[in-house]
Amino acid sequence: MHMGTTTGESDNLKSAEFDNWFTWCQTCRHGGHAGHMTQWFEEHQECPVTACTCRCFAVDAVASKY
Repeated sequence: MHMGTTTGESDNLKSAEFDNWFTWCQTCRHGGHAGHMTQWFEEHQECPVTACTCRCFAVDAVASKY
């Protein structure tokens, strides 16, 4: 099953790959492309934004248990 969003090209609507989707933390509201965020959280638990103290990955891990 293909998962994606449209690229916005009006004459030829193409699907964007999941890595290009925009995603964000529900707590601090910082985010980025899903592919970049996935790479970041493979090695970190805290928000990638400098001076943000949110532990986005830990918040998401707790939420996924419910």
